[in-house]
Amino acid sequence: MRVVNGKLILDDTSLFVDHANINNGGNTEPMDVVEESTADRYVNSGTYLRRIKSQRWTPKETEVFYQGLAKWGTDFSLIASMLPNRTQKHIKYKFKKEEQINPKRITEALVRRNPGTSAVTGEAETAESTQTAAPASAPVVKPTRKTQSRKVKSEKPSPESVDR
Repeated sequence: MRVVNGKLILDDTSLFVDHANINNGGNTEPMDVVEESTADRYVNSGTYLRRIKSQRWTPKETEVFYQGLAKWGTDFSLIASMLPNRTQKHIKYKFKKEEQINPKRITEALVRRNPGTSAVTGEAETAESTQTAAPASAPVVKPTRKTQSRKVKSEKPSPESVDR
C-alpha cells in the first residue's frame, strides 16, 4: 500500500512476498537439496533419555528383593539400597512383574512385614518398639472435627401461600 495525495493505493508488487530472496539475503542461487529419512525426523522426550539396561535377576537378588519387601514394604528406594546394581525403577518393574507371576508370594511378603532394622537409624528395633507401633493391617482412624450448628433462616412465606 502506498499513500498518494492523501489516498491509499494498493500496490500489486506488495501483495506477494518472495521468501527465497528474504531467506538467502537477496541471493537467488539454487539451494542444496537435503533428504530426510523418517527415522531422523521424529524427536520426543524419550529421544535423548539415558537408559540403563537391566540385567537378568539372579535367584539370590530375587530373595533379597523379597526380604526388602518384607522389611520395608513398597518403599522401592530402600529396597534399592540393598541391591547395589539396581535402581529404584528396576525394583518397581521387578515388583510389577512379580505381582503378575507370583502374587501369593508378594502378598505374603507384604503381610508378614518384619521391620528388622530401622531404616533411619540403622539400629535393630526392639520388641517394645515393634509392639507399640500400630499393626500394618489396622485401619487408621482420624479424629473428626466438630461441626458447628448453623442457624437456619426461616424463609418468608410467598404471597400465594398466605391465607387471605
